[in-house]
This record gives sequence, structure tokens and C-alpha cells, in this order.
Amino acid sequence: MKRAYIPKGTSATETRPIGIPTLEDKVLQRAVVLILDAIYEQDFYDCSHGFRRGRSTHPYPSWAWFERLLKRYPLPPAIPVHSVCRVANA
Repeated sequence: MKRAYIPKGTSATETRPIGIPTLEDKVLQRAVVLILDAIYEQDFYDCSHGFRRGRSTHPYPSWAWFERLLKRYPLPPAIPVHSVCRVANA
């Protein structure tokens, strides 16, 4: 991290430190992301969206009806929600 000092808004004489990532920092961060993605991707359900590679939150509005349905008619404890997600995706 490269450290730079910028003036504070309250005073022209006071400064505060700010960290600027270098190329090496960005490469290391990307490598860590690739490793963690490979590890945690196995734990996510197929119906799980969000900040995942190749997925987005755009399909979410089509699930709004399903969430309203679950609130109105909750599943019995013997039926896990992820099994219903697989059926609803089909």
C-alpha cells in the first residue's frame, strides 16, 4: 500500500493518511478472491444469487411471489427450503 497524506476538511494545516493500493496489492487481492470463490462456491445453493460470478440479483423479482407464498404458507420443518428452490428453478 502506498501511503499519501491529504488535507483534512477542517484545517489546511492538518492532514490525514490515505492508502492507495499498488499493482502488487491488486494482484494479491484478485488471487485471494479466486481462491475463496472456489472454496465457498460449493456451499451456495443453485437458487442463491447476489455477488457471485455469473450471477446477479436481477432474477430476484421473480422470487418475490415465492417468498410471499412462504410467508403465507410456511413449509413444515421436514422440508428444507433449498429443495424447494431446486423445484422452483425447474
